[in-house]
Amino acid sequence: MQGNIPAFSNVVISAGGSLTVSAGDTNLNLAVLEDMVIASGGVLNADAKGYSQMSGPGAGSTLSNQGSGGGYGGTGGAAASGAVGGSAYGSASQPIQRGSGGGTGSGTAIGGSEGGGAIRLTVAGQLTLDGLLSAKGGDGLQDNSGGGSGGSIWLSTRKLAGAGQIAAIGGGGELYNGGGGGGGRIALYSLANAFTGEVSIAGAMGAMPGNTGTVFAASSWPGLAIISNSPAGVVSNVVSQLTLEFNAAVNPATAAPNDFVIVTPNGPLLSTNLTLFLPGPNTLQLSFPPLNVPGNYRIEAGPALEDFFGQPMSQVYTGAFSIAVPLISGPFLTPTASLWPA
Repeated sequence: MQGNIPAFSNVVISAGGSLTVSAGDTNLNLAVLEDMVIASGGVLNADAKGYSQMSGPGAGSTLSNQGSGGGYGGTGGAAASGAVGGSAYGSASQPIQRGSGGGTGSGTAIGGSEGGGAIRLTVAGQLTLDGLLSAKGGDGLQDNSGGGSGGSIWLSTRKLAGAGQIAAIGGGGELYNGGGGGGGRIALYSLANAFTGEVSIAGAMGAMPGNTGTVFAASSWPGLAIISNSPAGVVSNVVSQLTLEFNAAVNPATAAPNDFVIVTPNGPLLSTNLTLFLPGPNTLQLSFPPLNVPGNYRIEAGPALEDFFGQPMSQVYTGAFSIAVPLISGPFLTPTASLWPA
């Protein structure tokens, strides 16, 4: 999860500087309209911000107080007791999920074993990376516990340069019986690639090492599209806000009320009644006067909206929801003299 973060014009993380997720957040979705620099000695990370110990789709397991490693891009390593490592899951080309936690060990739990968090970074200009971009899994700290799996890094930029490191590696199993965490997932979309640094999705050491994660690279970007609208289906309350989720960061300069149509049972809303707000790079919210008329509502969006790389939507998006008045049923109370005194 991530709180609201606006798009930035330029970002520089200098030597000794660090950018990470807020307390309580697990994901970092950052969009930059021009250029970004992560200098040597600078860090952008979501290390150990994923699922906690024994949690997640690829969580490690425990047998005889020895924990295996968590899995994500690669499976987790087994514990010395034979506890099976966590399984792989998620998409290699569109990695948006967090890493899973490793299995528990013996004694008092003292933290550790978390999966890596999820980073999605969109830079419309050039990303110069001489520092570290990381979503590492947490090491096992409890006796005999497994390491967490690496998280996800999804990077889209017009040009990638620099000689730094991009890493979604697993966390180490606690010596000597915990299994190592599996590697995470990294996807790199860059029209021009002059990056000479290291890309690592290695599994970590342990009683049995975690397995290697995945790296996907492409020189073009998926076209901009809306993947969901909320509300959807049937709702029984007043609607005054609509949320649209996109598959990529939306250029806020291309979003205007006349790009959207909301058709009510009484006809379309005027565009002058629509107010736009972008709470995050991939999210757009429409606010309007409260709607409460029962019936079907249709949403049309685009196609003039563009992503950060100037690619417009390939077609108009059409979504829908319905408002239904809740029915009240059951016996009614008949007033009596005792209830209604003279």
